[in-house]
Amino acid sequence: MKLAHGIPDAVLRSWEVVIIGAGVAGTLAALHLARAGVDVLLVDRARFPRYKVCGCCLSLRARRLLAEAGLGEAVARAGALPLRDFQIHSKTNRALIPLPGGWVLSRERLDSILAEAACDAGATFINGVRAECDQIGPEGVRIRLINPLGSETVEAQSVICADGLQGSFLRSPQVAPARVSRRARVGAGCLVDDAPKTYQPGTIYMACGAAGYAGAVLLEDQRLNIAAALDVDAVRAHGPARAVGQLLASARLPVPGDIEQAAWKGTPALTRRRLPGPRRMFFVGDAAGYVEPITGEGIAWAIEGGKVVAEHVKRLLRGASGQEAQWNAAWRQIVGRHQWPCRVMSQILRHPRLVQGALGLVAVRPGLLNPLLRHINAEPRELHT
Repeated sequence: MKLAHGIPDAVLRSWEVVIIGAGVAGTLAALHLARAGVDVLLVDRARFPRYKVCGCCLSLRARRLLAEAGLGEAVARAGALPLRDFQIHSKTNRALIPLPGGWVLSRERLDSILAEAACDAGATFINGVRAECDQIGPEGVRIRLINPLGSETVEAQSVICADGLQGSFLRSPQVAPARVSRRARVGAGCLVDDAPKTYQPGTIYMACGAAGYAGAVLLEDQRLNIAAALDVDAVRAHGPARAVGQLLASARLPVPGDIEQAAWKGTPALTRRRLPGPRRMFFVGDAAGYVEPITGEGIAWAIEGGKVVAEHVKRLLRGASGQEAQWNAAWRQIVGRHQWPCRVMSQILRHPRLVQGALGLVAVRPGLLNPLLRHINAEPRELHT
């Protein structure tokens, strides 16, 4: 993939669309817009390939959406592992949830594949550059691109903000702030090189406890990806490594020996809702709001969101009005109809005794989970956009 690490002369001009953030939602939006002949600049503050705290598990629905976008074979060739099941462990009980048809692939590889596809379609991508909103006018948005060597500005007729929970662009004064849930947990994650043999490929292992929950899954290169949602007090008292180690131990899952030496990465408060943004600005993916996805649904939302937001941006460029409000309604439709299982599960996971009772019930009557599984792996459907 051809990546620029600075601010080359080629980007010092006006663009039809600038996309901030080269995660799944941002790169899918760039791909669909570039395929339609739109002049697209995609920027990310990290240098690729880069690690992200979570998102390495793709549900069957996410896999179908990637195939619809013509990306399924590329992801498979990158070494995606088949996802079989999801084990939830508490202090006293355990439940096994089948998740057939999904994939496991590191975000380093997945996001690089998607960015390369966007570049092949005609988008320009630079990484290692931070973006800030400089000015919003009646005809477009002025964006400042910043790297260690200096800064430059570009003009965009429209901006897609896809830089995660709390990216630099989201913190610009011109951008409406998000409303954070008072009970929101924080995210933490790391990669472990020496995984205990208990952790087998194709299984998501989740440990639940009073301080939060932690998931672990083997990647295509045999590293163990650990991602957790933790109470703020637990992180302050113990740090993320020890808090996660205590969760794993209490759920009778092995604690990797090098967990405290791993390079941990954190996130701000997870559960939040984004307020409508300014004119000519579209929020997608985690930047549009966040609820804790448990079993790979977040990637499916991002893939679908990237496709649909591109349609609204194309209409805006053709002169249609009200596309920002229509996109906000479409995003609520994309996410809202799929979020209820995550909201229910995240609330259950806050109550250890309820978790133990639910796991005991599921162990006796696993068929109770069938509606949830059908919902997670539902076929993609057309939206009224």
